[in-house]
Amino acid sequence: KLSAACDAWGMPIIIETFMSSGVKPTVENVKMAARIACDLGADVVKTYLVGDVYSYKEVTSMCFCPIVILGGEKSSDELMVLKWVRTALDAGAVGSCIGRNVFQHKNPKGVVQALKAIIHENAAVEDVAHLII
Repeated sequence: KLSAACDAWGMPIIIETFMSSGVKPTVENVKMAARIACDLGADVVKTYLVGDVYSYKEVTSMCFCPIVILGGEKSSDELMVLKWVRTALDAGAVGSCIGRNVFQHKNPKGVVQALKAIIHENAAVEDVAHLII
């Protein structure tokens, strides 16, 4: 019902998938949750990045709607958020929807600039790392 109502209003639906307590975000679990979100009428699915490029292709290939990755726990690795997004894009995701790993970074403006270059200009992490360090 919600999907149909949003469609009638021309309003897109982003469904963010989470694992319930005690369920780990494995490739199989994320793949299933993302596909269910698509089947429920999501226009975009926001979900975990799990595994490497090869294993994450299992997730993106099961969905008929675009996937963006969530940021998850705060990383202490300054470049990790860029690596996550590059991996996701290489596996077929269309972008990211990351909060704390951007706004809690010591250089949020640089992270946004680097992510923009990775997502919209297909930049390599190594080519934009200088923007955040």
